[in-house]
Amino acid sequence: MMLRITGRTFLIGSCRIFSAAVLAVFMLMASSCSDDAPIPKPRLLGTDSDGDGVRDDVAEEIAMNALLNGEQKKAHMQWAAAFQTMFAADLGNEDEVRNAIYEIDEAANCFFHVYLSLFGSSADAQTAIRTDMRTLSAKINNTRERRTFFKQFNKKKEITPARKPDFGDADTCHFHMGGNAGGSAAEASEVEKLRKFRDEGSSSAGKSDAGSDGKASAGK
Repeated sequence: MMLRITGRTFLIGSCRIFSAAVLAVFMLMASSCSDDAPIPKPRLLGTDSDGDGVRDDVAEEIAMNALLNGEQKKAHMQWAAAFQTMFAADLGNEDEVRNAIYEIDEAANCFFHVYLSLFGSSADAQTAIRTDMRTLSAKINNTRERRTFFKQFNKKKEITPARKPDFGDADTCHFHMGGNAGGSAAEASEVEKLRKFRDEGSSSAGKSDAGSDGKASAGK
């Protein structure tokens, strides 16, 4: 990684890029809603047909994004998976909240390292990290209920004792994608699989509960 061979000044500047980008994303999403009512988990989690930890509609969009290389796609998937962990968390359970906090921090650090390896500590890096994090987070938090839960989580985060990770220049990327993450054949296969699962799920839902807006929206 580029960070291993660079000097102290570079690291300090990089941390500022990282902090500003993540803070901007969290402020944007947390300011969207104010409802504190409990939200049913199925409406937050949506559908993850292949069990990779990422919602199908988000995974499909990442796979189809031709502007991202393989490492960027893995970083995006890890960020999305960390948010799924957050959505699944019981906000009354401190251990689950702490785990979600750590996974989001770890995924953010991965995102940060991947982009710095491409752009270095530059204005391009700042722009790319900020823009792509915001765009992906908006896709993940694409309903009022998800944005509301995100605000609830941030309130709980403020009062939950949690370990403060010091990743330094460690590579915290660990999301594994099947096949060649950057290969068009692998991407096409993954997208086709997700679409098949999604279509089958929609067909079943339509037969069992036709016209139910609540169940239809829970799949995305």
